[in-house]
Amino acid sequence: MRLECLLGPYCGDGKVEPGKEDCDNGKNDDVYGATSGCGPDCKLPARCGDSIVQTQFDEECDDGSSNLTTTDPTPATAAAWQTASGAYCATAS
Repeated sequence: MRLECLLGPYCGDGKVEPGKEDCDNGKNDDVYGATSGCGPDCKLPARCGDSIVQTQFDEECDDGSSNLTTTDPTPATAAAWQTASGAYCATAS
């Protein structure tokens, strides 16, 4: 009987394993702020606008796609502030 040794799926093989990996570009070294690519452990890189407050990157808030920008058409209807990373977050007034 002949046995074959094959590598199973793993983070870094360049193939996304559904249910276990968010991404896998083979390098997986993208860092905070990257809007594409892949971070360590085959997870999407943290960024402003991902709806997760990441205090380790000086985020004070993260309202996802509702983050305000300087061109938001209704800044008068929200109390907005800018975080150290440049994000704008709001709470309805």
